Amino acid sequence: MCEQTLADFLRAKIAELEKAIEAHKYYLEILERNAPAETAKPTHAPMQALLKEPAVLDEQNRAPPEPPVQEIKLQDKVGRILGTVKIFPDRVEIEPSFTARKSRPPFQTFLVEKIFWGMRRKDEKARDAGTLDPSQVFDWELVEGDGGVLRRIILRGLNDPPARERRLREIISATKWTFEKMQGN
Repeated sequence: MCEQTLADFLRAKIAELEKAIEAHKYYLEILERNAPAETAKPTHAPMQALLKEPAVLDEQNRAPPEPPVQEIKLQDKVGRILGTVKIFPDRVEIEPSFTARKSRPPFQTFLVEKIFWGMRRKDEKARDAGTLDPSQVFDWELVEGDGGVLRRIILRGLNDPPARERRLREIISATKWTFEKMQGN
């Protein structure tokens, strides 16, 4: 049984790495598509220069944001945009398109306590049983702006291939429902 669990873990890790490779290929394709024609052909000298030059940072000394692999608009039944779900190789970011506060029901009681905490408890049990890598335990961060306005929800630990798609569907559905209810309150 232990060998089977280790084999499953290794298969999942390989699938995770394959997804990361696909994401890197996607980024490389974008880079090559947007590069001037004379620099499109790789050469070793410019690459060495790139490795030595510091990255271009913004005013707050952060690297420029990477583009998401996939972007999904959350819409209500009338077609109004409720928010955007941006899927990156290592995380998922949800940005509401309205003034959202985490104190507005049912954000805390449903989305955070039922959905997010439910996923985290399930992952912690799997981690404790040795069937889930600790780096794949579901976690979230709520980014607030001025006046307690929710700017972004950052979700991590969605890298477990067997659970990723199912969980993404559940998170997107639950977030859409929550945002609809928050706008009605």
